Amino acid sequence: SPKSSLRDLASENRIYWVDENPQSYMPVAQHLGVGRPPIMIAFLPVDLEQQMLKLELAYNGPKQEEDVEQTVFKAVRSDNGYKVIVIDQTLRN
Repeated sequence: SPKSSLRDLASENRIYWVDENPQSYMPVAQHLGVGRPPIMIAFLPVDLEQQMLKLELAYNGPKQEEDVEQTVFKAVRSDNGYKVIVIDQTLRN
């Protein structure tokens, strides 16, 4: 079972999301054997972040990440697991 740790997230420069809805994260928490946490924070691996940035910049042709308001990704099953694709994107005006 994973070990718990406390860290200050202010210095993290990685993509993560916070889930405060126990109905959505409890199956994962139970599978991991971490009890009933009040929230769940998930971090993306750095290599996945880099892959997603490449996909984001290739989708509608923004020149840099700052040109993007929002990108919607989807994980789809592939021959060797899952791959991430872009399904929608909104650029900043």
